[in-house]
Amino acid sequence: MDAKWILRGLLGAVLMVALAGCKPAAGSGDKPEVLVEKDANGTTVTLDVDQVLAIKLESNPTTGYAWHVMDVDESILQAEGGPEMIEPTQATPMLGAGGWQVIRYRAKASGETVMTLGYSRSFEPDVAPIETFTLTVKVR
Repeated sequence: MDAKWILRGLLGAVLMVALAGCKPAAGSGDKPEVLVEKDANGTTVTLDVDQVLAIKLESNPTTGYAWHVMDVDESILQAEGGPEMIEPTQATPMLGAGGWQVIRYRAKASGETVMTLGYSRSFEPDVAPIETFTLTVKVR
């Protein structure tokens, strides 16, 4: 194990290892992936069937928080692999520093769905997310 993993808090280390082991599935389509970030909150994105949507949001799993999909029509959008954690690129990573979490979904059928993500702790299921991200997705 790398020293930076050992020095993180126990919960953070467990979450980082779990997230690091989840890699997105390789794309099978010839259409480019559509990447959206925080500034797309509340907007609409249009995809073609079989196109991949990647949502990249700031996250710090060492705090116990992570982005979770709270609502989406799975007949229109289907999860594409697990979440990917991207750490900041710097010569000496700061312990406990956050990064970005990327969640990918593949457009499976024509239609429209509102996708809602919440930034919360999985071990606090009855606590409302401290932040939400909403995106209307139209698939043609």
